[in-house]
Amino acid sequence: AGGDFEFSAALQILCGVMAILVAPAVLWSYAQFFPNLRSNVEFWHIAEQVATIQFLSLSLGLATRLLWFEAVDAVTPVFLSVVNKLRLAYLVVVVIPSLPVVVQAGVLPMVAVVLFAIMALLLGHLMGGPDLTYQAAIAVGCVARNLGLALFIAILNRDYLNVLPTLVGYALLGSLVTIPYSKWMKHRIHQHSV
Repeated sequence: AGGDFEFSAALQILCGVMAILVAPAVLWSYAQFFPNLRSNVEFWHIAEQVATIQFLSLSLGLATRLLWFEAVDAVTPVFLSVVNKLRLAYLVVVVIPSLPVVVQAGVLPMVAVVLFAIMALLLGHLMGGPDLTYQAAIAVGCVARNLGLALFIAILNRDYLNVLPTLVGYALLGSLVTIPYSKWMKHRIHQHSV
């Protein structure tokens, strides 16, 4: 969406650290209100998942960029081209076959997913302040919730089959909701820089 790179990286690190702290607290609070809710999730399971999935890949990417900035800068257009082709492949290989799973979740959960994604974009946009690149980074970061962590928690609770349709729906519909926002923000950032 045209977000500021350094700010986006710092935001990703902060979100990873917060996931380690907040996810167990949220699960504990749910268990207080819903006594039948099982929670086999321990702090270290979440910390390990976040460290492995988010921090490892983010650290490798940042280290590569810092050590070989000019080389990374030179190959960035190639990587962007590959990323765009992978998005198309993702659409064909993952999105289209996943549609029956999303339909299985039902209309009401999917309407809730779309409304949640729109509200997350709006909230993130408003939290970004006057800087357009911060608005874009925070808004997209708000929508791009940690679905991997949600699935991991569901698997630990042996309940992933019940939540999988909603998680897949959020991944698909959240991405679709983000596309027009991203295009709009890229256009605004481009206009503002000219």
